[in-house]
Amino acid sequence: MEHTREQWADRCQEVFQRELLNSVVFVMDYVQVTFNGATISFFDPPSLVVGETVLGWNDLSYRDILCSLIMHHVIETNICNSGDSPIELVFDTGVTIRSSKSDEVELFLP
Repeated sequence: MEHTREQWADRCQEVFQRELLNSVVFVMDYVQVTFNGATISFFDPPSLVVGETVLGWNDLSYRDILCSLIMHHVIETNICNSGDSPIELVFDTGVTIRSSKSDEVELFLP
């Protein structure tokens, strides 16, 4: 069954909202985050927004902060409908995972 981008975005909102991050996997040149079977693969590593600070892949604390989100809940999502819009996951710690563009992200939903 084919879904429109809007239906896909609605389904993603439903799946990721209030979920716990289960794992972070660093795979060569991309990163995956999993939530009870649902997986997001970021082929362009996402930024981490911590307060007013934006951290990138090469920042020293990037991996530590990303992994510290394991066992924390997503409290807000922004899964946009267009390929040039970012995907954002806001966690209960206040940290946001933000992709540069949704077309550089692959979503797997159980």
